[in-house]
Formats: sequence, C-alpha cells, structure tokens
Amino acid sequence: MLPFDPEAAVQSRRSAHPDLERLIDAVGAFELPAPPDITPFQSLMNAVLAQQISRHAAVAIRRRLYALFPDSGIPTHEDILSCSEEKLRGVGISRNKIAPVTDLGIRRGFKIAFELEEMPKPRELADYGLRWKPYRSVASWYLWRANDL
Repeated sequence: MLPFDPEAAVQSRRSAHPDLERLIDAVGAFELPAPPDITPFQSLMNAVLAQQISRHAAVAIRRRLYALFPDSGIPTHEDILSCSEEKLRGVGISRNKIAPVTDLGIRRGFKIAFELEEMPKPRELADYGLRWKPYRSVASWYLWRANDL
C-alpha cells in the first residue's frame, strides 16, 4: 500500500504542466507492481538500486547491501533504518545524496516529455522539479516511462 492516493497524485501532476499531462496520457495508469514475496519497500529499494549508472554497479551495490543482513535475505526498512550512514556509504548508497535528477533515465525522460533539444542538467531538473512537490516520485515514474514511448 502506498503512503498516498495514487489517483490524486496523478491528477495533481497532470495539472502541473501540459507536457507532463501528455506524458501521463501516453504512459497510462501509475502502477508499482511488486512480487508477492517482497514488501513494497523492498521493491522500491530494488528499483532505486537498479537505477545506478550501470547494471554492473547496481548488482554490486545490491550484493554488498544484502551482505550486511545475511540473516534476513532482502533487507527490510527496519534493517536499512538501523544501519549507519557510514555502512550504507560503504556499500555504495548515500541516503542524503540519492536524487532522481542525476538519473540518466529521468533526465532523458524529461528531454522527451518536454521536447527539449538537449538533456537538462541535474540542477535545472531539480529546480524545475520543485513544482511537483509532494509527488515528485510520481512525476519521476512518468519521466522514467517516457523512455519507453
């Protein structure tokens, strides 16, 4: 279960900008399917890890992260919260540095959705993304999906 109403979030983002509205119409319903054997948090964590610079980096970070919790298999949100920032940085994750504006897929999706000549710089995307509060994750999901259109 999501901590927000997905329909309200999509409607909010739809009215945020005409280009985003077109993207939402093209992509369709906002969905975050999760395999039945993992929690929504674990699914989200795996999605974030998969968006690293390369697949190889994502696999290496996931392997090191899971190794911190050998008894639980896939870490739970309690496991992550109990872990120090130093340990998380040691495996390649920095909680306060993770931002989708540096994600190549998000930047490319923004370029597609807003019909830009060049990809936006992360700072430009961060500034623009302020208007999508409190549903920046929903806008990011749609920007990521723009790459599949």
